[in-house]
Order: sequence, then C-alpha cells, then structure tokens
Amino acid sequence: MDCNIVINEYLSWLKGNFSMQSFGNDCIITTPFLDPNGDSIEIKAIIDSDQVVLTDDGETYDYLFLSGIDLFGKSNIRRNNLELSLHKNNAFLYNQNEIAVRVDKGEDFGNAMNRLIRAITSIQHLIYTIKEVPFRTFKDEVADLFFKNKVECITDYIVQGKTAEHKLDFYIERNNKKIVFKTLSTESGPYAKRIAKEAAFIFIDIGIKNQMFYKVSVIDDTKDVWTPESTHILSEYSNRLLKWTNQNEIINLVA
Repeated sequence: MDCNIVINEYLSWLKGNFSMQSFGNDCIITTPFLDPNGDSIEIKAIIDSDQVVLTDDGETYDYLFLSGIDLFGKSNIRRNNLELSLHKNNAFLYNQNEIAVRVDKGEDFGNAMNRLIRAITSIQHLIYTIKEVPFRTFKDEVADLFFKNKVECITDYIVQGKTAEHKLDFYIERNNKKIVFKTLSTESGPYAKRIAKEAAFIFIDIGIKNQMFYKVSVIDDTKDVWTPESTHILSEYSNRLLKWTNQNEIINLVA
C-alpha cells in the first residue's frame, strides 16, 4: 500500500459519505462528520446569484442549550470560546444563533465547508465543560500517563504539512528526536479503520513537508476493534505504533 492509495481511499470515503436534499434553491448537506452524540452534522446551503452561505441551521446552539449550556448566557469564558472559534475559522453568527461561513463567487467551496465543520465541532465540544458530567478522552489518559511519569510534553501541537496544518495530540523531545503523537480510540471497527486512514494521511502530509518528526500512533487496544488491516495502516505510516495495554513501551520511548 502506497501513499496515493491511502489518500485516494480517504478521499473516496469522504465523497461517498456526503448526501444532499434540495429545498427550492437551498439544500441540506449531510456530512460524514459526527457531533458528540454520534449524529451526522448537517449543513444548510443558502444559495443566491452572488454567494452561498453555509450554516448549521442553529443545530449547535440548540444542542448545547438543551444540554444546559447557553452560548449567550453569563459565562464570559464560553462566550470567549465561541468568539475565538468563529474568528479562527473566519465564521460568523447568522440569524443570531446559526454558525455560518460565507462563500463568495469564485471562492473555494471545499475550504469554506472545512472551516465551518471545524467551527461547529470546536463549539460543540463546549459540552464537555459541564462540571456535573465530566468527560475524559483517551488523550486525557495518555496525558495522565505522561504526567505521572514526569514526562514534559506540549499538547495540541501544530505541525505544517504539505496541504494543511495538523494538530497532533502531543509533542515531546527526547534523545534528539522530535516526537509527535496521535492517539486513537473508538468502539467501532469500521470507524477504527477510518481514523487509522486519517492518521496515515496526516503523517504522510507532514512527512512530505518535513522529515524531522518521529511520528507515533498510540491506540486504545482495550477495545477489540483494531483489525490487522487497521493496525497495518498505522504501522506502515507511523514510525512507531504503540498499544495502551503496553504502557511501559510508551514510557520507555520518552524516558
């Protein structure tokens, strides 16, 4: 399996998992990207002669509000997070409570869609700020492992690839190695294959731009979802594939 096959499979998967319903001049686009409840994110496209406005149709606001989070309430922290997510993705509020991006004639539609998805998922993750419902990810568990073993690391480390910037979960310098980590966890076999391909794409894209990084995948193998095909993809395009059930191997790498 070479780089082109991995990239083409990922792009084919993306193409095959979008669907659309038209309503007059407008349409609803169902994407393969999921909200924290595991439901598909839907985008409304409002089309006129000069531009297209892509919006979440207020779904993010409604989802958070019904979960006890008012984006426009008294919390300055949540409001600041909202404004930061909008600013970083060149998005805005449409009809007061819809997350949206504008696509003028001649602009890249795919880039605009990507910016909107990033803004939506970033804002939806405010659900995890509810103190009464703590949420811990596999990434948090790996971070705890590093902390307990006094391993200094940078989280959410940004690396420039050939086609885009990528956020890696951890960055650690050890023994003249610049190590970047991607943590992967799921309870679904098909989704495990998907995120393995996504990680492979990120590592390929980084490697084309810069060979200085030692790329490590860490999988949560406490879930019986990792097929030989999925782990082979990660082994092929990572410098190292590590398993959570062998934490000593993880620490030995960064000791």
